[in-house]
Amino acid sequence: MEKKNLLKIKLTQEGLDQAIRKHKLFSTGRVGGSRFTFQHHDLSDLSFFGQDIQDGSLTGSDLRRADFRNAILTGVDLSGCDLRNADLRKATLKRADLRGANLAGAILDGASLIECDMRGGVHYAGSKGVYTEIQFEKMDQGLAGVSAVGADMSKAKLSGAFAQNVDFTGTNLTDARLIGVDFKGSKMTNANFEGADLRGADLRGVDIAGANIDKRALNSAITDDNDRRFVDGKLAIPLTDNRIKVSNEELKKLIRQHLIWITTEGKKGMQLDLALLDLEGMDLSGVMLTAVNGIGACLRRVNLSGAQLQAARLSNADLYGANLTKVDARGADLSGANMATANLECVNFTPLKVFDKFLKTKLNNTRFVNANMTQARLDGAECQNADFQNAQIMGMSIKGADTGNAVLMPKGR
Repeated sequence: MEKKNLLKIKLTQEGLDQAIRKHKLFSTGRVGGSRFTFQHHDLSDLSFFGQDIQDGSLTGSDLRRADFRNAILTGVDLSGCDLRNADLRKATLKRADLRGANLAGAILDGASLIECDMRGGVHYAGSKGVYTEIQFEKMDQGLAGVSAVGADMSKAKLSGAFAQNVDFTGTNLTDARLIGVDFKGSKMTNANFEGADLRGADLRGVDIAGANIDKRALNSAITDDNDRRFVDGKLAIPLTDNRIKVSNEELKKLIRQHLIWITTEGKKGMQLDLALLDLEGMDLSGVMLTAVNGIGACLRRVNLSGAQLQAARLSNADLYGANLTKVDARGADLSGANMATANLECVNFTPLKVFDKFLKTKLNNTRFVNANMTQARLDGAECQNADFQNAQIMGMSIKGADTGNAVLMPKGR
């Protein structure tokens, strides 16, 4: 049952059509146009079929049973909306904001939800500027019972979403953020999870026959009732996707403080903690990150070419698709890190000499699947259980490395 907080204003089909016409004028810079904005309105059962309301706003509105087939909803704010049983087949919702929206029973077959934000727990502003939270009962919220057959949800953010009994058959979830999502009872046959983050996702009772999902990602999810992270129906250690997004200028300031911390041997400045930041896609090329703390950090597709990562603590970090060409990572701890598809050409993973001792680089349980490791130096590194399947290893040096149980060649060779 929905908790009704504010009285919604009912809009007619005629009123909707007129607003869409004005939005078209607004979008093309013509006289008489106005942006499509209906916050906290009742638009249930109305038709948006084939219409373009790109960058419009429907925050907190009632859109139950609305017809959005083939509609262009790119960048539209649908946060806190009630979209139960709405028809969104083949709609385009790229970068749309659906945080806290209720899509229970909606049809998303063939829809494009690339980079869409579908996380839960949003607040929206009422007509008087008072922030009010949309809440739904557990069995009637989020994505429960949705049909998303063949939908494109690549790079979508669903962390913490309620998605029980959803049909994800053939859905593209490449690089999607799926941390802690409740997928119980869903169908995911032939779905594509390449690069998806499934940490703490509940996959109990899920059909993943034919799905493209790697073992490491699957192992990070919950697949049975005996999982040690799952106690009394809840995660013992809640996982979040709330890292801080910083600007380039802010990041530069943090790096300067880290450099001071290094050069003063910790007496001044501050050690950089990458684990607290969302650095996906940022440029850190040539930066000194010696002894940086980044355990479990999100460094997907980050450009680290030429960076100094000596003695860096990056265990379990996500470096999927990152550029680490010519990086000096001697003595770094990258145990359990995900470096699938990363460019590691000429990277230096050899031991780091500290006074009269050598600090070995730790690559135990690290994933290098499909990575470019041409002329990479792993001499003397710890590589137990590392996965090099389908990696380009031409000229890679691994003399004296501990490769116990490591997979060094593609399967079938």
